[in-house]
Amino acid sequence: MTGAEKKTADLYDDLWNDLREDDFIKYKSRLKKILPEQLYRGKECLDAGCGQGAVSSIISEKAKKLCSVDIGSKAIEITGKRISHPERVVLIRSSLLKLPFPGSSFDFVVSNGVVHHTDDPAKALSELKRVLRPGGTLMLGLYGKTGLLRYAIEMTSMLLKWVPYRIVKRMLLMLGFGPLMRYYILDYIYVPVRKRFSINEVKSMMTGFSDFRVMSDYPSGKLGRIVYGTNYFYISAKKQQIL
Repeated sequence: MTGAEKKTADLYDDLWNDLREDDFIKYKSRLKKILPEQLYRGKECLDAGCGQGAVSSIISEKAKKLCSVDIGSKAIEITGKRISHPERVVLIRSSLLKLPFPGSSFDFVVSNGVVHHTDDPAKALSELKRVLRPGGTLMLGLYGKTGLLRYAIEMTSMLLKWVPYRIVKRMLLMLGFGPLMRYYILDYIYVPVRKRFSINEVKSMMTGFSDFRVMSDYPSGKLGRIVYGTNYFYISAKKQQIL
């Protein structure tokens, strides 16, 4: 585990531990609208960076088999408590940069909010592609480059990242911020690696893929595009068959 990976794991282990069950339920409900059931129903799936377990919880309901991977021990523990049908699920602590699976192991691979926190996003994408079967679908959740929210986040991070984490966390508690809002703020400020991509940059990195689909769960309309833009977006594509 690299130094950045350890810092990332420690940060998220603390943040996941604070989230309430109702926060998890709300987030899971949002993700269900983004994750079409046909992508994972009856399939062998990988959740690469399972975090607080929302994606794994959804997929485990219908998948034939699910491997949930994360670098954080708390993430693995929490995910294990939230999945249904544990007999179908394998939980593994591992880095995205060196996945412990043979090539072409999965029909569906999802990595939500993880690739942009790695030291080497291109290598992470290469590993996700390696373990995906030809004809299978890869789905990513990534930070984008447009929208006013993106600039507000970056400015806040620059101003506060020099203040010790525990002090800011205590201040947010004193100011009455709930667990989910504390999570978003502390995540944006203190994650050691946060990279952003345009949609075209991601497509150019995903060589050997086709049938791209871009999604968002931000409010739509002109105001939504101005405020949120692609601050966070989802992209899916199919790995091309070998002829």
